[in-house]
Amino acid sequence: MPFALALLLVAAATLAWLVTQHFTSSPKLSLPYLELEGEQSRSRYAAESVNLMSKGYAQYLKKGQPFSMRNLVDDKRPLVILPLKYLEEVKIAPTDKLSFALFVEKNSILRDIGGPVMNDETSHMVRMDLNRALDWTPVYPYPFLLQLFTRISARVLVGPELCHNDEWLGATQQYVSSFLKAVSSVRARYHPLLRWAAKYIDADAKEVYKHHQRAADILRPVLEARMDAEAQGIEAEHEDGIQWLMDAYRANGKRPTAEKLALDEMGLSVASIHSSSATLLSTLYDLIDHPDALGEIREEIARVSMERSTWDRSALASLRLLDSFMKESQRIHSVPEVTIQRMAAVPWTFSDGLHIPAGTQISFPNRQLNLDPDIHPDATTFDAKRFFRRREGADANKFHFASVSDDSLNFGAGFHACPGRFLAQEAIKLIFVHMLTHYDFKYPEKGQQRPADKPDNLLMLPNFATPIMFTEIRSK
Repeated sequence: MPFALALLLVAAATLAWLVTQHFTSSPKLSLPYLELEGEQSRSRYAAESVNLMSKGYAQYLKKGQPFSMRNLVDDKRPLVILPLKYLEEVKIAPTDKLSFALFVEKNSILRDIGGPVMNDETSHMVRMDLNRALDWTPVYPYPFLLQLFTRISARVLVGPELCHNDEWLGATQQYVSSFLKAVSSVRARYHPLLRWAAKYIDADAKEVYKHHQRAADILRPVLEARMDAEAQGIEAEHEDGIQWLMDAYRANGKRPTAEKLALDEMGLSVASIHSSSATLLSTLYDLIDHPDALGEIREEIARVSMERSTWDRSALASLRLLDSFMKESQRIHSVPEVTIQRMAAVPWTFSDGLHIPAGTQISFPNRQLNLDPDIHPDATTFDAKRFFRRREGADANKFHFASVSDDSLNFGAGFHACPGRFLAQEAIKLIFVHMLTHYDFKYPEKGQQRPADKPDNLLMLPNFATPIMFTEIRSK
């Protein structure tokens, strides 16, 4: 029966795709179109789209000209990459015209695959999760960092009821891991019009759905307890993601459900945990590669620790060298290839006459901007103090890790600049404060250097499979 159902679903999806292909025409774009030579498989584009971005940046964007390229999310509409001269217009464009929400909805496959307190927490987690043996011990850092950020983010996303709940933490971590695996596999195996069937027939997508259901079961009694308390007129202020989502549902005329809450909580977890863990791992690799800077950062941490009684926001802001190192690591090893993504909800024309058909996705360059020598002199050299120096004698807040500007788009721009960037900045600093104070680390092999980043469509991810040797620093 399951096999027959699978055949029926595939047949229905194939028919729908053929009908759509026959009756739907691709919108016309009067823009240069860059493509790979030779094989045109989706897997090849997933691995080599970053090369097209490099070519397009040099050939078109640097000259103020937009270009287009294949969009793996929508094969009928190319992805438009815009030069910076259009940035201000995009930032101020009405959200119902150039929509971030529509971009997220189109690019998300969640539907297709089922899909100072913190200081105390951080100190406890780092000491608990790292092997405390005095001898050098190999650790695969990404799973550890993923688990660490899962616990830290739980304080914000689900509040006191679940932030220490091992079942919830396990469900969240397993959801994030299985979701990332399913995203790659489903996009590689299924045409966009066939992806709706993935949650019924694809093993990776089924795994995501299983963890979503588990999360919903855990959230249900918490949600019911809060709703019962509200019905009885009991006022309880909850500053966490559960309450924020409940309020948002009601504001939009929707009744909160455990299933919807679980899906949105997991979506927030994927966005915050994976990206922050990748940033942490990338910075850790660079710290090993730059021992002189590592020594200076440890001295800065020790000095601020002597001056402050606790690692509050003000104390963390004093770690300017660490902040500069983090931002330089992010600049050299940018994860997103493109940024400030929008979808045209209606036909849109820029002030210079550039026309974008409805349904077209637009983006701006990120990694190539970060590596442009006209913006960052000696751009390919890792300079740990690059942004430390730029903050001297200028706006002290302009060049910190979480700042956004027209030449620093790692966190986006405008109204939809990443709202969680300040939390991520402080969490990453806290983790490094405790990690650098209590542990030393190195690569397993003498002379080993940072492993190469790996492309995944329009992302450049740090290598997740490289072990690091850790040892606890002996007390003097």
